[in-house]
Amino acid sequence: MASDLNQVRIDGRLVEAPKVKPLESGARVATLKIANNRYFKGKEEQDWKEKAGFFEVEAWNALADSVSSMSKGQPVHIEGALGQDQWTDADGKQRSRVVIEATKVEARELKRERSEERQGAGVEL
Repeated sequence: MASDLNQVRIDGRLVEAPKVKPLESGARVATLKIANNRYFKGKEEQDWKEKAGFFEVEAWNALADSVSSMSKGQPVHIEGALGQDQWTDADGKQRSRVVIEATKVEARELKRERSEERQGAGVEL
């Protein structure tokens, strides 16, 4: 029997500081919102285009605690899986949303700092 694959790896920046919420069960969940920029060229275009995507991420318990000190604009690397929440709203309509359920969240250094290091090493960008 073949197994399904559900893995996500994404780099981006925090749109706002993570929000950590304790649940009645004693668990803790952090909600992160990240922006990720994608660069592409169209079929007949010479210039690069940029498109931003915005994604919601959930981190649980110890991982939620570890991201609580991160701040808006922080570059991050996230690994996890896609999850889907489904509910009925107050008007009786079926709703759903897709979130990234994080298993790993790492703070990254600013690109500007990495660029300066490469320039010092004689590597052309």
